[in-house]
Amino acid sequence: MSKVIIYVLLALAMLLTWGPGTSHSQAAPNVLFILDASGSMAQKFGDRTKMQAAKDVFRSLVADLPKDANVGLEVYGHYGDKDCSAIEVVNPVAPLDAWAIKANVDKLIPRQGATPLAASLEKGGEAFRSVKGEKTIVLISDGRETCGGSPAAVAKRLRAQGVNITIHVVGLGVNDEEKAQLASIASAGGGRYYAANNAEELKESLSEIQQKVVEKAPKVIFKEDFNDEFLSDVWEVKNDNPDGRVIDDGKLQIITMPGGLEKEKTQNLIAYDKEIPAKNWDAIVKVSIPITSYGRRNSQGAGLALIQDKDNFLLLVVTSSWSAHWGGDYILARFWNRRSGQWVPELNHGISKPNTRPVTYYLKIEKRGFKYTAYYSLDEKKWAKVGTHAALGKHFKPALWAERWGSSTETIAEFDWFTLIDRD
Repeated sequence: MSKVIIYVLLALAMLLTWGPGTSHSQAAPNVLFILDASGSMAQKFGDRTKMQAAKDVFRSLVADLPKDANVGLEVYGHYGDKDCSAIEVVNPVAPLDAWAIKANVDKLIPRQGATPLAASLEKGGEAFRSVKGEKTIVLISDGRETCGGSPAAVAKRLRAQGVNITIHVVGLGVNDEEKAQLASIASAGGGRYYAANNAEELKESLSEIQQKVVEKAPKVIFKEDFNDEFLSDVWEVKNDNPDGRVIDDGKLQIITMPGGLEKEKTQNLIAYDKEIPAKNWDAIVKVSIPITSYGRRNSQGAGLALIQDKDNFLLLVVTSSWSAHWGGDYILARFWNRRSGQWVPELNHGISKPNTRPVTYYLKIEKRGFKYTAYYSLDEKKWAKVGTHAALGKHFKPALWAERWGSSTETIAEFDWFTLIDRD
């Protein structure tokens, strides 16, 4: 039976790194294993205990993980008498240190600890706070919550916070009641539940595991770092004004000028000019801009546009406005939608009080079917949702946009990088 557990977790770890044949690059996986070390792990599991089997898992597991993987280990129930606070990240999520993980697993001895699943997931979310990209938690447990928490609610909240966490759960010889709770955690965490009960179940689930886990791995369709002197051939410059743009020091710099997407007059609109080979994708840009003038019609802005034509486009932009709601002048992330030549009511999210120094913003638009959801971040770690617009066009293409309105002062928007990520 212990071999089944080993095969399950090895398959999970390998599938986190496998991908179908593709020219897309793929980010290194970020994985946190949460391991049960409570007293019940001393129970017999075939010819050994559950803990002995788990130790065998990790000895094999870390040897097979890719060198560029970011891997962490959290344990719970490893000290105290039914102590619900016995939770510890013994290996932070960092470039793989196989020896350190093996050493920490080898010294685990099942104690009389409790099973604080909810609190363990909370701590797992905190362990990922400084980690970029998508993250995966693999929770390995042989029982249900015993500390009064609601682990499924925690899993759901972590997902809702937009921190890109997927939670998979492996149940080690659990009963039906325990399985139901563990499966609910995986469901709320956007992942799958895997039962380590027999080899036949493993065979039947492997192909489905591969589809569900591997397809969620981020695949970069295109990444532009602006490290060359000229734009690459995927870009089309609309209303080209060479005196108003330059690539320098790894940044695309554009002077804000009057224009208007709806008039097709935006100068130096840098538009992605290739078909996107995915139905669902994320477009993300890192941009810096000083907001030196304020007011709804007297300001500057920069951001990310999705354009079909002059009558149909979406625009996520950092700019300023005056509003009694925001207590005067305020810098906002604003998400506009022009549909069939008409403006749909805008969505916005307050960022900060005015600041004339250049500030760096991360802007993201997620396409899921015909719904487009906008986010902004100040550190690429915590994302704030601006809102969702619906748009039925099939050929929206991303573009980098900078503009000013009214009598506002010219300023320079700096685009550091742009990324398209396949989410099919």
